[in-house]
Amino acid sequence: MKTINRISIIGFMATGKTTVGKLLSDCLGWRRVDTDEQIEATQGRSVKEVFKQNGEAIFREMETEVLEQLLALDQVVITTGGGIVLKELNRKLLRNNSYVIALTASEKAIIERVLNDQSRPLLQGDIVYNVKNLLNKRQGLYEWADLVIDTSNLDPQQVAKHVMARLP
Repeated sequence: MKTINRISIIGFMATGKTTVGKLLSDCLGWRRVDTDEQIEATQGRSVKEVFKQNGEAIFREMETEVLEQLLALDQVVITTGGGIVLKELNRKLLRNNSYVIALTASEKAIIERVLNDQSRPLLQGDIVYNVKNLLNKRQGLYEWADLVIDTSNLDPQQVAKHVMARLP
């Protein structure tokens, strides 16, 4: 069984990673850090701008660098962008260096949650089509986590309580 001194939260966009991460860090008395927020802080611009100006490939490289830095910390809850699992290296880093929680949600729940969100670079245009397409492409990339929770019908407090009850 893993010693838990860091928790990473993965999952598709709009599954509740950031909100649940904040609640867990409060419960544990740990620091919460977010990979996207770290990239924005070091780049001095939004993730959307990084995607637009540098492209997804460069963003994914930045993401791996930030992940490596964050996985060196102790007593931390790391919340990640939904695409961090696209790279095998990131999945390996997460699996080997943290207790990984995957938050999932139904296609319907995700679409309802992102329908009016203009900040997500991969959803520009036809949001419904783009969500379905991305979910299809990422199928199976979250299920390897130590704990998988479907957030479709749960509020963030219920999810955090569920996680706390199942931590080793």
